[in-house]
Amino acid sequence: MKLPLQISFHGIDRSEALEQLITKEVEGLQKFDSELIGCRVAIESEGRHQNQGRECSVRVNLTAPGKEFVMNTKNEDAHAAVRAAFDSLVRQVKDNAAMRRGEVKNH
Repeated sequence: MKLPLQISFHGIDRSEALEQLITKEVEGLQKFDSELIGCRVAIESEGRHQNQGRECSVRVNLTAPGKEFVMNTKNEDAHAAVRAAFDSLVRQVKDNAAMRRGEVKNH
């Protein structure tokens, strides 16, 4: 089953490269848990920082059976922010899938 994916851009131009990166990262998450229900990704450009350029904020809402994961990251590079958000989600998705399968005791 193909996971429903919504990508929205706020204050930043739509980027085909970013959309491809997000799609690739979501497909990677599906390798760890095939029962994922949906994923929403919002990329937002925030105002200029005093000493730096524009900071990009990435918010990922990932829904699995009985659980919702929310990850927020910020970085000047949108691609780096997306990779950081999904890197953090990998461990959480793996642990949740193992718990649902009964491989890990729930304390």
